[in-house]
Amino acid sequence: MVRVLFTFLLIAFSTTFGIAQDQPVADPQAKLFQRAEQALESRAASADALSVLREDLDNLREQMFDIVDAGSIEARVLEVQISALGPPPKDGATESQSDAQRRESLEQQLKQASQPIIEAQSRLNHVELLIHELDQLIREKDRQKLFQKLPSVLWPSTITGGIDAISKYGAGAGSDLRQLNQSKEAQETKTERIVVAGFLAGLGLFLIFFVRSRVGHFFDKKFERNVGSLRVLWAFLSSISRLLVPAIGIVAIAGISPVLGLKSSTADFAGQFVLQILLLLVFASWLGHTIFSPFAPSRRLVRLDDEKALTGLRLCQALGVVEGIEQFSETLGSVSQRSPETVSLIAAPIIVVAAVLLWRLADLLKVNKLENTPEDQQASIRLNDGFSGIYTIIVFILRAVSLISVPIVLVGYIYLARQISDAMVMTAAYLGVALFLYSALTAGIRALINR
Repeated sequence: MVRVLFTFLLIAFSTTFGIAQDQPVADPQAKLFQRAEQALESRAASADALSVLREDLDNLREQMFDIVDAGSIEARVLEVQISALGPPPKDGATESQSDAQRRESLEQQLKQASQPIIEAQSRLNHVELLIHELDQLIREKDRQKLFQKLPSVLWPSTITGGIDAISKYGAGAGSDLRQLNQSKEAQETKTERIVVAGFLAGLGLFLIFFVRSRVGHFFDKKFERNVGSLRVLWAFLSSISRLLVPAIGIVAIAGISPVLGLKSSTADFAGQFVLQILLLLVFASWLGHTIFSPFAPSRRLVRLDDEKALTGLRLCQALGVVEGIEQFSETLGSVSQRSPETVSLIAAPIIVVAAVLLWRLADLLKVNKLENTPEDQQASIRLNDGFSGIYTIIVFILRAVSLISVPIVLVGYIYLARQISDAMVMTAAYLGVALFLYSALTAGIRALINR
């Protein structure tokens, strides 16, 4: 019954806008409606394709909503003019012929001026109906994909099939780049482009891996050697420098592809791959320095000695790299047709490595005690005893996810294992940010009280 009602509504909307399947559709909005209706009727499109279609509909919804919300200035002016004539005459009453003619003329103009708003409202209703149905279909597709079983990476045929597919893709990508570099324009400015690109790459990597570390260490030392309100300033500069300096480096690296004139899909994917990993690495590194603070013990948010704090930082950075590779792999799979063997071969090692890192992080949090730590290394931000229970829960969840995700991915449920692993990594990141915000808030309140 619901399906019949939905079909009836689609036919009604299509009739309103004159969209017929056997007639050419010139209106871009009508074409979008037609695409959405065909996708809903066939139910053959993937969840990723449906998400792109939904995004287009959402943009159209915003446009129609803006038109409806803004209204028509002309219509409002005409309404004021009609109101100035007074209310329409009641039954049996009459008004002058000039007023009656003017009222009729103004009402006719108002009807014409309000027509775009009426059409926009009708299209808005149509869009909202399509989006609602697409959301339901996308959720259904996601559930199906989540429990889709792919070839297990433990089978030799999966490994050989995945390697063959990757080799073919690499050969095609190399061919695209060679053809691009053989153009006349590329050959004429090849040397200059390479020099500028090399400079940008060197500058970006220098800022990300050298300057960021040195600047951060400098502010950490200032923080440790000072007392009073200046410590807050040095802590803020240490934190912000670990985000701002590498961000400048990433911008420099992002300019390499335009400088080289690489406009192929392969170059776009390669650039996206590098930038995505660098962005997540920068964030993971900042979060690791914020929580474990290996070079500023008194700002450390967990009770660990210096050696274990440095291990915690490296684990955060490694998780950032792994998550960046995973996100890129997922993005590449959504825009290119990859064989099931390729998906298994690429995703399985990533998820296994992520599980190992999560297990190591759980071990590190479990030893969040200082019984055997030298007294001069026990300076850290004071945590309430209530955090011990939270740490126990976090350790249990991290270990459970590590144990569950590995056999699931090895059996072949790649998407389910990916969902579990990614959710745990992001949850750990959110908890780290929440711990940082809580500590910053309590430190600020304590500073205000002690003044």
